[in-house]
Amino acid sequence: MNSHPDTSTSLPAGEPPSVPLRRLLDRLPGLSPEILAALGEIARAVDYRDGALIMEEGELSDDLYLITSGGVDIFRASHGGRAEQQVAVLGEGEMLGEMALIDGAPRSLSARAKGDSRLLRICPGDLERLDDGKHLLTEFKAGLAAAVVGRMRGLTDRHVATLERQLEAAREQQQFGKFFLYTMTLMAIGLVTNNLLLTHRVDITPNSMEFAWIFAVILVLPSIGIVRMMHIPLQQLGLTTKGMRRSLIEGGAISLVAVLITVGLVKTGVLPGKEGNPLDPLPVLAYLFHSFLQELFGRGFFQSALQRFLDDRRGFRSVVFTSILFGLFHIHFGLPAVAVIGVGGLLFGAFYLRHHNLAGVTVLHFWIGVCFFNSGVL
Repeated sequence: MNSHPDTSTSLPAGEPPSVPLRRLLDRLPGLSPEILAALGEIARAVDYRDGALIMEEGELSDDLYLITSGGVDIFRASHGGRAEQQVAVLGEGEMLGEMALIDGAPRSLSARAKGDSRLLRICPGDLERLDDGKHLLTEFKAGLAAAVVGRMRGLTDRHVATLERQLEAAREQQQFGKFFLYTMTLMAIGLVTNNLLLTHRVDITPNSMEFAWIFAVILVLPSIGIVRMMHIPLQQLGLTTKGMRRSLIEGGAISLVAVLITVGLVKTGVLPGKEGNPLDPLPVLAYLFHSFLQELFGRGFFQSALQRFLDDRRGFRSVVFTSILFGLFHIHFGLPAVAVIGVGGLLFGAFYLRHHNLAGVTVLHFWIGVCFFNSGVL
């Protein structure tokens, strides 16, 4: 049964099969040369004006079409108050109507011309009327069926890939919710701690080691909880041997330069310095571990998570935001300390971004902190 053409013309006698027919056979490997000749004999050129209906959902027709120019909109017609739904747009060289040719079922979708279009129509009845037509039609259907199966496999793979992306996006959204909750918790802890210090409700000096450890513990506990909830692997937190050697060498080199500069500024009187031994073993080991905890959750977790959720490929925005937040968490030392620690955070963040390893940035953090505390800056 023919559909809704404006005009229909045969190919000129003796003219070889068109390029679209050759393209069709390229997609249907294993077909004999007789099929190509037979299709060239029965194919009809059909012209459609823009918007003209080519086939209608539910109609009984089994013609196959090849688009030689223009395009075709494939759509599901409106039913029961539902709006029309576009399914696909086909272009030059593509075919439509193959499912009905294979199984003889009614059309499952409608099609109309997208712009003035010319299609080649292949009627299976015309093919069957040729010499040995039943064999030719069977061979042609088999080739079409194989092509449809291959196309459906490709569509299935793409559909599965789309579902996987949607699931990953849902997981990322869930992870971001946990990360946001974590951030709000840390901000609340910081506000409460600073309020207690400002109102003198606790008898602890902000510069004391006792306060540093208490503050570290109350920050680390929710951090450990959120890391477990988000199932973050240790490597993603920078706890890895990958890049460790280079990280340690560069961190040690920068630290040495910082120490030499600090010693020189103190000896020349530019910085006031502090009395006492800056390298007493117990405070040194304590501060080294303290530096590790700060970098583990400041850079290894917070900065890395922020970079992922912001889709910050270069990482610069994540470094800046983490540094600002890191500085504000030390507001109990005063605004100058916030500025100094914020700038230090930029250095640590950029260093971690370079190596993604906690070893070197922990060493750097430790020695920069030692320099600041023993120079009288903090």
